[in-house]
This record gives sequence, structure tokens and C-alpha cells, in this order.
Amino acid sequence: GDPGKDLSLEEVSRMLTVDSLRTVAGENFFHRFDNFNDAYNPLGSGELRSVFLKSSNHLEGEYFGQLTRRTIEGLERNGTHAEMRLSIYGKDLREWDKLARWIKTHGLHEKGMTSTNLWMVQVPRVFGVFCKAGLVKNFDELVTNIFQPLFEVAMDPSSHPDLAEVLSSIVGIDCVDDESVPDPLVVRRSQLYGDRTVPEDAEDPLRPTLWNIGENPP
Repeated sequence: GDPGKDLSLEEVSRMLTVDSLRTVAGENFFHRFDNFNDAYNPLGSGELRSVFLKSSNHLEGEYFGQLTRRTIEGLERNGTHAEMRLSIYGKDLREWDKLARWIKTHGLHEKGMTSTNLWMVQVPRVFGVFCKAGLVKNFDELVTNIFQPLFEVAMDPSSHPDLAEVLSSIVGIDCVDDESVPDPLVVRRSQLYGDRTVPEDAEDPLRPTLWNIGENPP
């Protein structure tokens, strides 16, 4: 538009699209994890991502919740269906409760919000990063943080009431990372038979699970 023209906040908001913010998906994502990662940061800014596209921040994900509701309402108007993704990292046992509280607060599990969208939870394969940073002690702790709350809520819904309420709107869990990098299929004997609580800060977080590679080929 005219660089000298004053714009109202509403006019500015109309100009901010996934294209102008450089957050749109495209064929340039194929085997380019750097492009994929950059698209998570509006205008390349991690700060904007933290403010507007995070469910856990100082505002408890308020802006992200509002944006998500408006996006899902747009799906309904356009007759489009989606399977949006939220992340669980495995850093602590409270992540599921925090995420469930955010979903519940913004009503993203309710019938009107799930007729065109159901949720997928993605688990980034960043164990090596977390271990080196001291966020988790070992792979066992990471897996426990991810799955223990799910077993607890399945056996006793009152143990995680918010999670119990929103769980039916979550249809699956995926494990994500840079898929352009091939995984070596060589596993050390110590990883097959070693103590699962021994710290392991290898770059590939899937190595401790390769004991069942015969049953689960890549």
C-alpha cells in the first residue's frame, strides 16, 4: 500500500496473512527442514512466535487461542477440514495438563470446534538437545514425561480432569524431526541391553528404542 498512508489496526490485521508473514507451507519444504522451521517464526522472529503462536507463555497462550479459534471458524465457513498439531516435548510431567488447560480455556475441544478440526500431538525428536541442556537426565525420563500422564488419565480420569475432558479431540501422536536426514540402522549392544536410566546424549534419540527394529522396520 501507500507508505505514507495511516492505517487503522483493523486494516493492518487484514494485511497480515500467512503469505505476508512468511508462514505458509509450500513445495520448498520438501527435504528442507530449515525452511520448515523458519515458517514457524512470523517474519523470521522467534519473539513473535512466542507471543502469538505458543500455548505456554506469560499470557498463557491467549493470543494463540484466539487466533486458533478464528482459524477454525474460517475452516467451517469454507468447508475445509484440518488436523492441526500441538507439541508435547517431554520436558516434564505437567506438559499434558498445561496443554489440556489451554485447549479447554479456549473451547478448542468443543463440538463446534471439532467438526472441521481434530488435534494431532507431535513429539519433536530433540532428546539430545534436552539431555545436554540438563532438562532431562535420560531417555527413560523423557518417555515417562510423554506417556505417563496418558496412562494415568486412562486409568483414573480424575487424576488429570482437564486432560480427560479434551482427550477425545486428540486423534493421534506423531514423532517429528528433520526427515531429510537418514537414520543409521546401526545400534550399539549397550543400547539394546544396557541400563535404561544411564544418561545418553547421542544426537539420535531413537537409538534406545531400536530393540524392536525387526517388528517396526523404518
